[in-house]
Amino acid sequence: LTIPHRQVIVITGPSGSGKSSLAFDTIYTEGQRRYTESLDPYIRQFLERMEKPDLDLATGITPAVAVGRVPPPKSSRSTVGTMTEVADVFRLLFSRLGTVLCSGCGDVIRPDPPGRVAELIRAALDSGEGPLVVSAALSVSPSRENTLARLRHYLSEGYLRVALRDEMVRIDGSEEELDEVARAVIDADVTAGDAALVIDRLTPSSPRSRIREAAENAYREGNGTLFLHYPGGRRTRYSEGYACSSCGLEVPEPRPHLFSFNSPYGACPVCEGFGAEIAYLPELVVPDPTRTLAAGAIEPWSKPAYRRWQARLEETAPEEEVRLEVPWEELSPEEQALIWNGFGRFKGVEGFFGKLEKKKYKMHVRVFLARYRSYVTCGACGGSRLRPEARQVVLGGEDIATLSARSISEVREWFAALVFSGERAEIYEPILREAESRLRYLDEVGVGYLTLNRLSRTLSSGEVQRIALASVMGTALVDTTYVLDEPSVGLHPRDVGRLIRIIRSLRNRGNTVIVVEHDRELIEAADLIIDLGPGSGEKGGEIVYQGALHGLLNETETATSRYLRGKTGPPKPFRRRQPKEGWLRIIGAGEHNLREIDVEIPRGTLTCLTGVSGSGKSTLLYEVLKPALEIELGIRPSRRPGRYRSIEGWQGLGGIEALDQSPLTANRRSNPATYARAWDGIRKVFAATGEARNRGFGPGTFSFNTPAGRCPECEGVGTVTMDMQFMADVELVCEQCNGKRFTPEVLEIRYRGKNIAEVLKLTVDQATGFFSAAPGVARALEPLRRVGLGYLRLGQPAPTLSAGEAQRVMLAAHLRKRHSRPVLYLFDEPTTGLHGMEVIRLLGCIEDLVEKGHTIVIIEHNIDFVSHADWVIDLGPEGGEGGGLVVAAGRPEDIVAEPASHTGRALRSVLSRISAEDAMENGITS
Repeated sequence: LTIPHRQVIVITGPSGSGKSSLAFDTIYTEGQRRYTESLDPYIRQFLERMEKPDLDLATGITPAVAVGRVPPPKSSRSTVGTMTEVADVFRLLFSRLGTVLCSGCGDVIRPDPPGRVAELIRAALDSGEGPLVVSAALSVSPSRENTLARLRHYLSEGYLRVALRDEMVRIDGSEEELDEVARAVIDADVTAGDAALVIDRLTPSSPRSRIREAAENAYREGNGTLFLHYPGGRRTRYSEGYACSSCGLEVPEPRPHLFSFNSPYGACPVCEGFGAEIAYLPELVVPDPTRTLAAGAIEPWSKPAYRRWQARLEETAPEEEVRLEVPWEELSPEEQALIWNGFGRFKGVEGFFGKLEKKKYKMHVRVFLARYRSYVTCGACGGSRLRPEARQVVLGGEDIATLSARSISEVREWFAALVFSGERAEIYEPILREAESRLRYLDEVGVGYLTLNRLSRTLSSGEVQRIALASVMGTALVDTTYVLDEPSVGLHPRDVGRLIRIIRSLRNRGNTVIVVEHDRELIEAADLIIDLGPGSGEKGGEIVYQGALHGLLNETETATSRYLRGKTGPPKPFRRRQPKEGWLRIIGAGEHNLREIDVEIPRGTLTCLTGVSGSGKSTLLYEVLKPALEIELGIRPSRRPGRYRSIEGWQGLGGIEALDQSPLTANRRSNPATYARAWDGIRKVFAATGEARNRGFGPGTFSFNTPAGRCPECEGVGTVTMDMQFMADVELVCEQCNGKRFTPEVLEIRYRGKNIAEVLKLTVDQATGFFSAAPGVARALEPLRRVGLGYLRLGQPAPTLSAGEAQRVMLAAHLRKRHSRPVLYLFDEPTTGLHGMEVIRLLGCIEDLVEKGHTIVIIEHNIDFVSHADWVIDLGPEGGEGGGLVVAAGRPEDIVAEPASHTGRALRSVLSRISAEDAMENGITS
């Protein structure tokens, strides 16, 4: 294989044909290995234990940067701002350039060092405002004895007067006079300067050194606060630290960690920087508001252990005229508040939960309480996560919390409007240029609609990858090999052209860009195409074509060539199904950017939810529809439902299943064999061999989840993690078992010539044939083959599966299930990672679910897939604030007719492949 430098190279081919192995495990790994050879010998001794790529010779490899598909960070402290490091720029700019405002009076708070105060005094004296008296804030206590002691201390230091409401009183008199002064000081407001220690009296003839010395002494004696007394009784307050000169309110110095919710110094003290606090929710405590109090509207009191609370309610309700026979939703707000807060002998819902809180040391109590509470926006910080003092600092007319709530596109405009002059411009312009460059790339890769305070764990895998892509593009490297893994994932076809321009800009900068991709438009835009195949797994791994696009289209018969020529792809959408059991309706969905929309989903059909990135698809499906339907079906909601008015047409559904792009598990012992329930059968097969029975080995011996037969060093994982302290952790093959996971005794047991470790290296396709004599194992693996995952190895750790592979593994598990009633299935871009020809197989599996009566709703950008849907709901027209509307809804042919629909324009080219004769013959337009 010969790859030219400074070109865009697309590696394509069927899933499992070796694209990632070539791009990441070979080219990128070799580039990384050569880089490590230049590192310190101490670090290199660990990195040299890393496996080298399996190749004979590689020449001309440049330093490599990889942007793979990684799951979103799960930490509730990670946001788009922290991921992109824009939050770090904010912290620096606000701490160095921000203006602190007083929360009490709104005045600007800034420190006044002695030198500045001396200049102000000199200017006032020169303008004829003298004489002036400089005084220090008194440090006193309510105790007369302590105040007397403090005054005697001042006297011993040589100070003879105090200012009592601008009257100068001597303290060097008799004890009786001193006692009288002490009482006056205690009664005065020392914070306002009504009682202060006189430091010096200055006149126009006072030298500058004396003025400076007076200011320094006043700050020292007044703990950083001094007062300047003018003739006529006027006085001003100055502070060496951050304290308001008008009302005396002190605030902490605006250091960078004050603006970080990940620091105890800057985090909101109530929610500790999470932006949310846990609370008992009325909608969980009263799940059915149509029920009356007498009929058990308060759900926790319907449990046998707590029915005495229900009895107490019924006994005491007449005292406050609370109506027991009226539905909860018809009770007045005052009546509902009485039930919630309590009255008289009745402690209410809050009192009930408060009493149980004292018994949280019991497991069953914790489980019970968790059913009725969830996270709500923190009332102290309003979800900003920061302490109030951080929100008092403004820059460019914005505080950091308000700015973080804006979209990336809006923040980019804010940065562009910031202008500095003089020394500030020289210092901060490079920082602003770096931040603006990063924001520009984020905008160009199509995530400009994201707000900086958006939680990372709520992002799709495509959004996470594009953020990572923008981060590496902002580094301005040259002569580097960029290896990208399906950057088009999660992108609407409208935005692919923008991505192509960005990739070409990397090339034009002098870099080599290698892209693993299935998207038709990206393949056609490549300078060089490398097509791997001809099949998946053991049937792949060969270069079936290398060259330009025209050669692929005209000279070959590979799967990619047939797909690009339209010879393969989703079957023609001859027949659109009609709703079998009516329509599922969500009314008034208004969460995030959704604009109180009404959405109708035909039941018993395949519905595609489309729209540009950020148009509100995931919000509608996973934050509104799913939790709202779970409540209606009596299922504990996965989260608090987003805003909506009502949901209709759900009666008769047997449940709701969400197959999103979240990882299957974080446990590296989990793999496709365990998830498909085939591993239990495989362990029984090995335990049934004669040698295993002779040694007393049971099925548990062949499990890497129990200590019986697994390697004690890696505990059945096959790898160990090396903590590199200042660098990313390195995962190394276990030296004791050499990655085989089991002890030598267990590896001696063989079935049909293979031991348990060798079986784990089989692909699903190979294992199906290998265990033909064990029909239970073959049946368990068959669904994985049906969804196009026959190339996966049985022992591949589940966390290493791509988002699309993980979702199809879950789909395979559901294909085995039997439901007594129809189920609503929700999918999130199941075509991720699929070659165009493999979409046919996925469609066949989903068609099986529809034919069984289930309702399928899929978020999808693959236009070939969308063209096969029975119904399409297109959101938009744009992302973020420009989205949240239903642009069009209907059959794909109806979407094409909507001029405002970006999806309709993309569908037009696909549907045009169907001749007018075919359309008329099969009734598409009827």
